[in-house]
Amino acid sequence: MPVPPIHPGALTQHKIDRTRSFWDRLLERPLADNYTYSQEGDCIVQKAQAGDNVIVFDRSAGLANEQFVGCAISDYRRINDFVATENTVVPSVAAYTYQLKHTTPVAGTFFVQDAAGTVMTDVSPGAPAAVNEYSVSVGGLVTFHPAKAGVTISMIRYTFIPTVAELNALFYQRPVVAQGQTRLAQVPVATGHCEIYTTQYDTSKTYAAGARVYTGADGKFTTDTTAVAVAGVVISLPSVSDVFLGVAYNTRVPGAMTF
Repeated sequence: MPVPPIHPGALTQHKIDRTRSFWDRLLERPLADNYTYSQEGDCIVQKAQAGDNVIVFDRSAGLANEQFVGCAISDYRRINDFVATENTVVPSVAAYTYQLKHTTPVAGTFFVQDAAGTVMTDVSPGAPAAVNEYSVSVGGLVTFHPAKAGVTISMIRYTFIPTVAELNALFYQRPVVAQGQTRLAQVPVATGHCEIYTTQYDTSKTYAAGARVYTGADGKFTTDTTAVAVAGVVISLPSVSDVFLGVAYNTRVPGAMTF
């Protein structure tokens, strides 16, 4: 049987789509104390390690004036933040609900947009009281306002925690630990002029092609400007068939990025 071709966006079990991503070079970076491994795609920032008088590297936290140095290129993946994208049509009759494909979504990570381009508001755990509100149950049941009946929802994007069955389907029971990183306390970082297609972004935010992104909490790109310094610019948007956000950056530019 012929092997089906790999197409962009197909390798959704990875945090970086390596069929499209590229980087100038990989540099091994020492990790900060108490941070002995880094997930593939993590936004890495440099910091001074108290008491040691050395520069070390850590996953971004979305703090003011973080200095972004690139994305981690690692074989390790955390199992608590995979990304999914879906679409649906709101039923024309009650109960105006839609069951997500993944029943273990992470609260607060939802981005829902209708076909008219309206970004809707998550009011979970309450019930939607306005036409452009929705709520999501713990098990992934999305409830829309009755006035939304029959409307096409073009994008439902969220982070989820895979079940054991989903993990087995994704990884075929292979280990997902980072033994080399744990032993050496260092990680390869994609530096220089890079284009990275990643799922390490805040799925609840609105992204636009050409817009700036910043480092955020948990090693993820975000549109929040708390970090102050620009990390990169968006070159490709997630879609229902492609969960990856494309980001271009150039770590050869010191300090704040200027795109």
